[in-house]
Amino acid sequence: MEVTGDRILVIDQPYINKTWKDIMDVYTGEAIWLSTNTRNLKPGQKIHYKIRGGIDDSYPSQAEAKEIVISK
Repeated sequence: MEVTGDRILVIDQPYINKTWKDIMDVYTGEAIWLSTNTRNLKPGQKIHYKIRGGIDDSYPSQAEAKEIVISK
């Protein structure tokens, strides 16, 4: 959904030409901010990820990505 500096926002539904701020009041699915040093990520890509450590229970959740793979 969003790529900012050293983290990305991952959601389970695609939203075209929208930002998190546009949808956050109406979105009800899963959402997580992942800290990452992966630099080739873009909004709209489908990814698979693994988490390092635990997940913070905020909304959106927050965690550190251990691995991110872009789906084809």
